Amino acid sequence: MKDGSKSSKTMRSKENIKDYEVKGKQTHDARLVAAMERHQIVEVITFNDAHFRRYKNLTVLTPQSVADPTS
Repeated sequence: MKDGSKSSKTMRSKENIKDYEVKGKQTHDARLVAAMERHQIVEVITFNDAHFRRYKNLTVLTPQSVADPTS
């Protein structure tokens, strides 16, 4: 299968869930991060930064930090 296949994305998502001990509704975040990794996206802006801070290769921004970079 080619790298962009559904199977490849699913496998990366499962790796994130296992590696970062993700449980419950946060598995949706793990799927999003897997897709971001596949497309080499390294930053996310979110209101719920606590859910994304566990991912070491991801820069997590909040709308407040973008609006006021000194905070």
